[in-house]
Parts: sequence; C-alpha cells; structure tokens
Amino acid sequence: MTPKLKKYINGSVKICIRGAMPEKFINLCVAEQIYLWGLSKESEDIYAWIELGDFYRIRPLVRRSGTRVTVKAYRGWPFFSKKIWRRKMLVLGAIMCLITIQILASYIWFIDVVGTKATSPLKISAVAQEFGLKPGVLKDTIQSKKIENAILIAIPEVSWVSINFTGTRVVIEVVEKTLPKQDDKAPANIVSDRDGIITEIIALAGQPAVKKGDTVRKGDILIKGVA
Repeated sequence: MTPKLKKYINGSVKICIRGAMPEKFINLCVAEQIYLWGLSKESEDIYAWIELGDFYRIRPLVRRSGTRVTVKAYRGWPFFSKKIWRRKMLVLGAIMCLITIQILASYIWFIDVVGTKATSPLKISAVAQEFGLKPGVLKDTIQSKKIENAILIAIPEVSWVSINFTGTRVVIEVVEKTLPKQDDKAPANIVSDRDGIITEIIALAGQPAVKKGDTVRKGDILIKGVA
C-alpha cells in the first residue's frame, strides 16, 4: 500500500499550532513517533497534516507544550464515509423517487378521445374500457389493434381509429363516416311569391287550391301538398 493511499484510508487532519513555543509541540510529536507532514509557517502559527489516529494522541502533548491546536481541514475515507452516512436518507429517498417515477411511467393514467363530432367520446371510451384500456392499466398489457377493431365493430359511425401513446397518456383518434344527406320528401304546399292573376295552373302532384282567373296575393296557397 502506498503512503498516499494509506493516508487516504486512515484519514488526515490539517492542524494549526499556536503558542509561545509551537516547536516544542513538534519535538514532542517526534519523540512519540507521531508523523507530521506538510509543515508551513504563517506569522507565529505552524500548520501541519497529521493522521486521524495520531490526532487523538496529541492532547497530552498539547498540554505539555503549552500550545493550542485547532483543526483547519480534513480529508480521507473516514470523513467521506461519514458524510455519505449522514446523507444516506437523502440518497435513499432520491433512489426511491426515481424507482417510483419509473414504475408510474409504466402505467396509463389519462385517456383522451379526439376527432369525434356526432359520436359521443364516452361511448368510445366505454368500448375501450371493456377491452382493458382504462386509467391505471399497465402499458404492456394493452392490445391496441384489438381495441381499435372492437371500436370499429361496436360503433358503425366510426370509419377509422388509431390508439397512440404519449408518456402516461393514451390518445384515441377517430374519423367518423360521412353519411349522405337525405332529401326531405315530405308533402309541402306551393305558395305564391307575389300578387297576381292565375292564367294557368298545372298540378303534377298535390291538390290545386286556385283556378284559372283567380286573383291571389303573396303568400296564398296555390297547390296543397298531400301525403
């Protein structure tokens, strides 16, 4: 094991040594075989790195040397693992949140029906639900083609249907059939659109209400419609 790796595994502390004779503290550490490294001096203070295990041994030496030692920094595995342990609930919560989101994304929660005019969207949704398409169902269990065919069979007004997935939403898109308009063949009266005198009247259907020579006004019935 390299010295650098050993220091990381054991943990290191950077200390500041203050007092009238900080050199005395260093000499005591040497006598006790406590290794200090990275020594530097700023004004009257001395800075040094010490292994975490040795840091707990220096209290008697601090009293004997009449100095004061404060911690300025620390590094290594013991401090890193402690930080992880403190934040374990946060990390665990984040992991559980990601798992929950992934699980929820595997289900369908919203269903929309688009393209309807004459047909009720509720009617289409009811058919889809009958064949397993409903909120809370797992995506992989949805048989899109089977549901599309079921809607076409159950609702004659629909000529085309497509089921599309967008995240946790399903869109049922339909196209309705265009039915030809039926002519109104119910009997109706023929009325005059102006004032005048009847010179001739020919009724191919219905019953004449006036005869040749009659005077009529706008809105008078000329021929009565009969069933």
